[in-house]
Amino acid sequence: DRKEGLASSEPPLEQMEHYINTQHRLLHQYNSQDRSLDNIFMDTHGRHLTEKQQYGLDLIQAPEVWKTIESTNRPISPVKVCIIDTGYDYTHEDLPKDNITTTETLYGSALEDGDGHGTHCAGVIGAIGGNDAGVVGVNPDPTKFSFHIAKALNSQGVGTASTVIEAVHGCISSGSKVISMSLGGGPSSKIAEEMFLDAYDQGVLVFAASGNKGEPNKDYPASYPHVVSVGAVDDKGKRAPWSNYNDQVELMGPGEQIESTYPGNKYFSLSGTSMATPYVAGVAALVWGYFPDCSNNQIRNVFASTASGTSDCDSKNGFGIVQAKAAFDMLDTYGCAAGGEKEVPLSSGAVGGCEQPLVNVSSLETSLDLIYMHASSNNNETCNQLEIEILTDTHAAEIEWLVERFVDESSTTVAKGPPEGVNYRSETLYTLTTDCLTPGDYEFTISDSYGDGIIEPGYYKVSMSNGWILATSSNFGTFESTRFTVGLPAEARFPDLVAKWAELIDENFSNGLGDFKGQQSVYLEEAFGRSGVGRVKDENQGGSSIYSSAFSLKHNYSTFKIVLSFYASDMEAGDKFCIDYSGDTGLTWKRAECLVGGSDFNNGFWEDGFSILFEDFKFSTSIQLRFRCKSKSSSGSIILDRVYLLGKL
Repeated sequence: DRKEGLASSEPPLEQMEHYINTQHRLLHQYNSQDRSLDNIFMDTHGRHLTEKQQYGLDLIQAPEVWKTIESTNRPISPVKVCIIDTGYDYTHEDLPKDNITTTETLYGSALEDGDGHGTHCAGVIGAIGGNDAGVVGVNPDPTKFSFHIAKALNSQGVGTASTVIEAVHGCISSGSKVISMSLGGGPSSKIAEEMFLDAYDQGVLVFAASGNKGEPNKDYPASYPHVVSVGAVDDKGKRAPWSNYNDQVELMGPGEQIESTYPGNKYFSLSGTSMATPYVAGVAALVWGYFPDCSNNQIRNVFASTASGTSDCDSKNGFGIVQAKAAFDMLDTYGCAAGGEKEVPLSSGAVGGCEQPLVNVSSLETSLDLIYMHASSNNNETCNQLEIEILTDTHAAEIEWLVERFVDESSTTVAKGPPEGVNYRSETLYTLTTDCLTPGDYEFTISDSYGDGIIEPGYYKVSMSNGWILATSSNFGTFESTRFTVGLPAEARFPDLVAKWAELIDENFSNGLGDFKGQQSVYLEEAFGRSGVGRVKDENQGGSSIYSSAFSLKHNYSTFKIVLSFYASDMEAGDKFCIDYSGDTGLTWKRAECLVGGSDFNNGFWEDGFSILFEDFKFSTSIQLRFRCKSKSSSGSIILDRVYLLGKL
C-alpha cells in the first residue's frame, strides 16, 4: 500500500492551514484509491483487436440511455468532466483528443501519465465507442462531453493537499460541471471542506472514492458533505468487501476487475473504489447534458432517488448503484423538480449519505412531452380513436398529415391524409376518425410544403375520442409533430395539460450580462438603487438590442410568459421598449410586445413583475429573447434587473 496520513516532518493540520495559499506546504498525502488492490488481469502488452464492453455499463444502465438519445435525437449541452489524478495518456488510441483542457501542478504535463491510474479512470468515463478498438466508456461519443485533466498526483500515484487544492481550483476555472477524484487519505481539513463548499455553490458536482480498507472509516475528501462518496460493487451488484462504509457513503458503482485504458495503448483491469468513482461521475456527464437547467444538487438527488440494489439507504451501500436510465426518465418525466428546489445557496442542500434530502415525486406534476391515454376502464376494452379536424386555408394542396406507431426503432403508418392522388379543397373543414388504436407509442405529424403552416383562421386539432386534446395550431411553419402513448390501465398516467409554468430563462445579471449580449449593451454593477443590471440604449443614438443565447427546449410549449423588472431612464411619453422572440436561433424575429412610455410604463420608476404573454408561436428546439429601446432622447435607455421566461404546454 502507498503511504497515507500526515508526513512525519509536518506539524498537525490545524497548525498549517494558514500556509496553504502562501507556501503550498505538504499537509498530507493523497493516494490513488485502488493501490491495495492493484489487480492486473491482462498481460501488460495486451491489446484488443475488437471493442469490448464492460459489465459495469449494463449495471449502471448506460446503454439504455445511449439508445434513448439516439432514437430521439435530443439536444444536448455537453458537460465538461474534470479528472483529478495522475494525468492522461493523450496518445492513447481509445481516448478523446479534442477539446481537452488541463491544469498542471508541480508534477508536470497533465497529458502524460507515468502511473496509469488517471488514464484508466479516463477510459471508464469516456473511452471511445464504435472504433473497433479497446473498451467502451460510459460516454462513448467524445462530441457529447469533454475532459479537463488536472494532474494532482505524481508517477507513483501520490500527491499533496496543495496539489489537490490547486487541481480543484483549476477544474472550477475550466468550467467543469463534474469532478471525479479517485483519491483519498488523511484527516478532514477545514480549508479543503470550505473549498468543496465553494465549488458546490458554483454548481459543480464532485465525486470521490470512499476508500478500500473495508472499514467503517471516513476518508477524505469523499466524506465532506459537498462531495458525493462512492463505494464499489462487483459484477453481481454486491458491495465489494473491501469498500469502505460510513454514514457519508451515498452511491455505488462497478469497481471490481474493471478493464480500461492504460498508457502505451494498453488495457489493464484494476479493482477499487477508484474505478467505481468514474463510473458514477460518467453517468453525471451522460445524463446532465440533456437537462442543463438542473442544479448540481438536483442531479445528485435524482441519482440517489433512482439508485438500485438496496431497499433502504444504509451506511454500507448508500442509496445503491447509480442508474443512468432511471435518472434520465425521472428527469424527463418530472423535470428538475424531481431533485427538489434550487437551494440558495446550493450548498444548503448538501448533507451527504443517507441524510441527503430527497423528493417524493408522486406529489409532482409530470412534465412529459408524451401524453398518456387510458385504454380501458373495465373488462370491456374501450376503443381509443384519434380524431383529426382540419380547416384549410386558401392553399389547401400544401397540407399533408401522418399518424405513425413506433416499436423500438421502426415505425408503421396507421393513417394519413389526404388520400393518395387527392388534394384538400381550400377553406374547407375536414374531420376524420382513425380506427381503434392498440396500446403503444404514436406520433402525429402535419406538414405544409410551402412552409407557413395553415394560415388563420384555418387550423388543425388532434384529440382522442375521450375528449383529450393532444395538439392544435395554425401558423406552424413547415411541420409539427406530437407524440403520445396509448397504454393499458396499469401504465396510464394523466398529466395536467394545463400544467404549471416551466422556468426556461432566469437571468438576474448578478455576474455580468450572463446569457445576454449586445454590441452596445452595458453591464452596470449598480444603477437606480439596484445592483447588477443590464442597460439597453436607444437604437437611434448608437445603441443596439440586447439579446439572449438560444435556450434549448425539450417540449413544444404553446404559451410563453415573459416577466420583467425594468427601469425607464430618460424615456419620454411615446418612447418604446420592445420585446421580440425567435425560434430559429435569430434568423427571424417576431414581436411579443412593444411597450409605450406614458401608458405602459412611466419614466423614473422600477416596474417589477411586469408580465407579457404570447401564444402565437410554437418552437421546435430553441427560443431567444431580444430587447430594444427607441427614444426621442439621446440618453434614453431601459435598465433590466431581472428577466424570466416561462413556458406552458
